[in-house]
Parts: sequence; C-alpha cells; structure tokens
Amino acid sequence: DPNHLANQAQIGMIYLMFADAEDKAKEKIEFILSKEPHNPDGLLLKSALMLKNNNTKEAIDIAKKVIANNSGDIDSIMYLATLYYRNGKRPEAIELLDKSLKSHPGNKALNKLLAHVLMNEKHYKRAEVIYRKLLDADPDSQDAYNALAAFYDTSGDVIKSEEVLRQSINNDPVDIERHLILVNYIRSKKGDEAAINELKVSIKNNGGLGELRVALGELLVVSGDKQSAIKVYKKVIHDFSDEAVGIEARISLASIYISEKDVERASNIVEDAVSVSPNDPKVNYLRARIALFNKNVEQAIISLRIVTKEMPENIDAFFLLASAYQMEGNKEQVKTTLNSAYENNRDKPDALLKLAKFYLSRDIDHAEKIIDDYNNLKKHDYDGLSIKVAILNKKKQYSEAYKIAQELMSSFSDKPNGYLHVVPYYSQQGDKKKAIIALEKGYEKAKDNRKLLTILTTLQASEKKFDVVEKRIKEELKASPNDADLKILLAKSYMTRNALPLAEALLNEVVSAEPSSEQAYFFLARIYQKQENISSAKAVLEKGWSNVKSSIKIPLGLAVLYDAEKEYSKSIEIYRRLSELYPDNLIVINNMISLLSDYGDKNDLEAVKEFVKKLDGEGSPVFKDTIG
Repeated sequence: DPNHLANQAQIGMIYLMFADAEDKAKEKIEFILSKEPHNPDGLLLKSALMLKNNNTKEAIDIAKKVIANNSGDIDSIMYLATLYYRNGKRPEAIELLDKSLKSHPGNKALNKLLAHVLMNEKHYKRAEVIYRKLLDADPDSQDAYNALAAFYDTSGDVIKSEEVLRQSINNDPVDIERHLILVNYIRSKKGDEAAINELKVSIKNNGGLGELRVALGELLVVSGDKQSAIKVYKKVIHDFSDEAVGIEARISLASIYISEKDVERASNIVEDAVSVSPNDPKVNYLRARIALFNKNVEQAIISLRIVTKEMPENIDAFFLLASAYQMEGNKEQVKTTLNSAYENNRDKPDALLKLAKFYLSRDIDHAEKIIDDYNNLKKHDYDGLSIKVAILNKKKQYSEAYKIAQELMSSFSDKPNGYLHVVPYYSQQGDKKKAIIALEKGYEKAKDNRKLLTILTTLQASEKKFDVVEKRIKEELKASPNDADLKILLAKSYMTRNALPLAEALLNEVVSAEPSSEQAYFFLARIYQKQENISSAKAVLEKGWSNVKSSIKIPLGLAVLYDAEKEYSKSIEIYRRLSELYPDNLIVINNMISLLSDYGDKNDLEAVKEFVKKLDGEGSPVFKDTIG
C-alpha cells in the first residue's frame, strides 16, 4: 500500500538513521510531500534530514510548522522540545512542554521530558513535583520510583534517594531487581561493606529469594572475601538444589575454585550441576574449560557443541571449540566452527568485533569483511574504524588508511589510534617530520598515550634526538618513579646511543623491582651480547625464564645463544620443553626438528617425523628447508 504515508516515513527514517542512505530517505520525503504537502510524518522526516546535515535552524522551523498544523500531535511536540533542549534552547523547550501539557495534563511522556529538562536546568522544586505526580499516577511502577530516586541523587539528596528506593522495595518485596538497585546504590555511595550488610538484611527478611544470596556471594568475591562467598554459595546449593538459582550458585562456586587452581573441586561442582541440568550452556562452558585443562579434548568438544547450540551468541565458546579441534588436528572442523561463529553472529556487533580481532593475524581479507559488517552496524565507531585502518595499513593501502586515521583524530582526539595510524602513511612518503608532529600531538591529547610515547621515542631516537627523548621520559618518571615500562623505554634510548652502562643499570633496577618483566631480561641479555659477555647473557635469560614461566621469547633467545655456542644438547632440551608447552607453535617445532636433524641420533629422527607433518603445507621457505 504505497499510499500508507506513515509507513513510507518510517522506512525513510530507517534509511536516514540506520542504513546511512540519505538519497533513499530524500526519495521518500519527495514521494510523501508530493501526495500531501503538509503531511506531518513527511515533514518530520525532512526535519530529521536537515538536522543530520547540521542545518538545525531549518530543522526547528519545519518542526514548528508541523505543530502549528497539528497542535495535538504528541510525537511532533516531543521531537521539537528535544531539538530545543539539545541545541541549548532550554526556555523554549520548557515553554512548549508547559503549553502542551495544558491540553494533555496527564501525558506521561510529556511530563517525563519536562521533568528531565527542569532537572538539568536546576529547577528542582518544579521537577520534584512532576516526578512525584508520575509516581502517584502509577504507584506500582518501578521506573517511576527509580526516576524519582535518580532526581534526588542528581539534586544531591542521597538520603531521600535511598528512602525512595526502599519505598520501591516495600511496594513489591519479591522483585529482585528492586533490592539489587538499592544495594548497588548503597555500594556506590558507602562502599562494599555497607552494601554487604544491606544484602544480609534483605536476605534475612526475604529468605526465599535465592538470587539475593547469589548476589551476596558475588559481592563478597569482589570485596576479597572468597571464603565467606563459598559458604553462601554452598547454602544456596543446599536450599535451592534443583532450581535455576542453585545452578547459578554452582557455576559461581566452581569459578572460585578455578581461580584458586583447585580444578578437582571445581570439576566435582560442575559435574553435580550437569547431573541437575545437563544442557545448561554456562555449566557446559565451565565443564569444557576444565576438560581442556585436563587434556580431555573429546569431553571439551561435546560440552562446547552444547554451548554453541544453546547459546550461539557466546563467541568465546566457538573460539574454544575451534581450539579443541585444532588440538585434535581436525583442520576442517576448525574452519567449520569459525564459519559457524560468523554466521550465527552477523547481527551482533560485540561478537563481530572479537571475530575481526581473531582473524587480524590469521586471515586479513576475512578480518576486513567482518569489520566491514561491524562498521555497517555501528557507524563511526572507534573500535571498528581502528581495526579497519589497521587492516588497510597492513595491506599497504596507505592513502585509504590515512583518510580513516584523520577521521579518528578528528572524532576521537583523546584516543591514540588515529595518531598511530597516520604514521605508516607519512613513513611511506618519507616524511618523518610529519609523523613526529602527529605523534607529539597525540601524546599531548590522548589519555592512553603509552604506545604513542613508545613509537615517538623510537622515531626520534632514529633521528638521533636523544636529548628530546630522554628529557620527555625523565619528566614522566618524575610523576611515576617506579614505572618499569618507562625505565625500559629510557634504557632502549640509552642502548640506541650506545650508553650501555646507563641502560644496564636501569634494567637491573627493573628486574629487581619487577622480576616478571620479560622485556628487561631480554634487553639486558642483548647488552651483555654486545659486550661479548655471553655467560652473563645466558645467566640473565635463565633467571628470566625461571621468573617469567609463561614467556616464550626468553627461552627462544636462550636456545639461540646455546646454539651459537655449540651447546646443542642444551638448545635441544629447551625446544623439547617448549614443544610440550606450545605444541602448535611452528617456529618452536621447526627449530627443534632442524637441530635434531643435524645433531640428534636415529631415534630422534624417527620421533620428529610426526612433528614434520605440522610444518607440511604451511608454505614458509624456512619450513620447506627443514622438511627437506
């Protein structure tokens, strides 16, 4: 029915606001107004178009004409009042709403908007009267209580705000959300202990509400009292064993045990939960994590298939399932699982963002396709534009990347990525000066500026501007004298200008204060290598590996040193250990095979034949050489 003009306007608004298709929105405006020149829906659509193009005056003029011809149209009144309010015309907004309420005194939407405007204009007495009237008109409405409480909080009356939230609970004592809103409010104003005490009182008065006890457990965990939380969860499991809240308590209890590395207890709790609710996706997700920890890949796959079926929006479950198939060596299922993750979440921005990040280092074209989907759902989004510009720079499409980087700098001047991503364009142009200017501007403006500082330091050090670099970092160190990252950055500058004793002293400070600093050990070893002090280089890397057990960079560096010193058995032993810890790391596998081929015995050659299969088909010339 093309003559249903209200629907035509609705489609036009979708084109304008969500599909970023102004031309199609204009076509709808022209069609509607050709049929009815004073049609309110068509005119409001035209006003919205003017507003989107920053023509606020004309947008307001059109909305005023609509109201003049349709004085009772609430949507038009709300639209114009909001236009006034957002463009600083607060008195006009109040006057329009006051006038409209004379004709529609009980209209909830008009009253809410007027109260909001009055509150922001600090006309507290009038705003309070309206919020009170809204509550009196609908005394069972949780939203009305929350709005009045929020008003009192904004006006600085915390006591009255808390009173209203308590009245809301008294109105409906079995509504869990009302209790939790009060608890969260008390926590924000008085801290964890007061919130915990409030929850305990609520539980005493409402013992049958198991959700309150689970909330108490969560709050106890956050406050650092895990033992009390464990007691709370066990009591919930006992009292509500077969109910949903009992399952929730088991999940929370198992999560505590996992965080404390008590996998056996966690596993017992999860298996108990499975016996009560075998297809619960949250339970199966935990079960899968425990199974993978125990290297029970088959059980992990069974559980994760349940999760991805029951909760397809859990993108992490797809990643975990793909990882499990990878452990099995089932590449086809890895691909199928990741494709399924994408197909099930094409309309979910958060999932698409995680997928795009996942593919960024694996399949850049697919990553670009996914981030384009994300950017179509979320226009002008910092994360989406940041990944898109990173992809374009990675593909050496520097001019296109530069345009997006400029948009990021303009729209998100307090964030780092715009400044960071103009650097490749300027580098390609051979214009270090402009790159440095952009980074210096970002360093001054962006709140998260550490990466900017690192790249700026590297660039200026390459220009031999050591005095500028070191002065800046020393200024930062005055404010943060124990900052290990800043000390490492300063040490790198010293190393670049060959002031090795200064760098060595700083790095030794870092490893003494921060024994888990991977970079410090690595740079110290490099200094000792430059000084041809190989025994000290090996000693510092051995110490680093014992202190940073999760590091792969330190043992790889140590293995290379042993190799260079012809201590092949020690180098091979490191690669054997790394291959157990990182069975899918092809660099580790390649280097181990290479050493065993040259310096191992016949048994070693037989053993590495299985490892060679992992390198086959990867395409790297280095891997092909090792296979040969």
